[in-house]
Amino acid sequence: LIKGHGFTEYSHVMVNNKKVKTTHIDENNLKIDIDALEEGDCNVSIAQISSQHTMLSKTENFYVEPFSNITD
Repeated sequence: LIKGHGFTEYSHVMVNNKKVKTTHIDENNLKIDIDALEEGDCNVSIAQISSQHTMLSKTENFYVEPFSNITD
């Protein structure tokens, strides 16, 4: 789950500058499938992508802890 604010149906999660399947939950939450990530995927950003697949804007990358440091 990606938490933030101002998300829309056009908000997509980018991992290492590649778009991953994103589900818009509400204006504060986006969901991605953990299976879309691989070991070493640590740079994440949020992009606004139009229905014509044009990137309208993108946040700066932010760092996510590597899988080996995440526990349930």
